[in-house]
Amino acid sequence: MTINESVLQRVADELAIRRTLARLSRAQDNGDREAYKTCFTGRVLLTKSVVIPDWQPRELPIDELADLYFAQVGKFKFAHHLVSNHVIDIDGDEATCLADLYCVFAEGDGEGLRSSSLGGRYDLKLRRVDGEWLISERSIVELYAIDSGDVARTLV
Repeated sequence: MTINESVLQRVADELAIRRTLARLSRAQDNGDREAYKTCFTGRVLLTKSVVIPDWQPRELPIDELADLYFAQVGKFKFAHHLVSNHVIDIDGDEATCLADLYCVFAEGDGEGLRSSSLGGRYDLKLRRVDGEWLISERSIVELYAIDSGDVARTLV
């Protein structure tokens, strides 16, 4: 059995999109603003946010999105994002991706460190730019939030 070029291209594109989301998760977890920005096009339509308070849908430059995002997550002692169940549709140099999101994070300091977790869904549009898949539109829908309580230990 042989696999034709269009099937190979689709597999390569899906893996590249998953890699973009993995890089995004890692950048968010590491608090790496510059790596975060490399996952997006120069302007991003953000329709829903669970991190930025009182968000109203609008398109904004990636620098502004990074400023708003890291102003909020900079308050966390740590965060750990897990993204799974990707449903990806590709049409030329445009793609959509629905994916489940689970994030655990902690706030506070010293003895008062408390963890919470959030489950939700990414609804993304991506565009191939110079051979790389980048997020051009992002929506995050919160499905549940859990106050997990005191953090037993952290190594970060």
